[in-house]
Amino acid sequence: MYYGVYGKNGGGVYYSWSKVLGSKPYVKSFRAKKIQTRDEAVEYVIDGLVTEYAVIKENQLDTERLATGLNFFYYLQSIRL
Repeated sequence: MYYGVYGKNGGGVYYSWSKVLGSKPYVKSFRAKKIQTRDEAVEYVIDGLVTEYAVIKENQLDTERLATGLNFFYYLQSIRL
């Protein structure tokens, strides 16, 4: 089980709900969702950043970092290519 987390200032993929809750104070307009696979969680985060909040373009995202750096919230400047 994974959790996709994003906000207006970044996002991340988690496998620990307690880590999600720990990141909440740092996420502007916090959104989180429990998801079955890591890839789906990455897509959820990308969709939120690109479509819902429009804070970055999809081709500017380091999706590999989102997919491999679990239980960590990345600010936009850290995941921008």
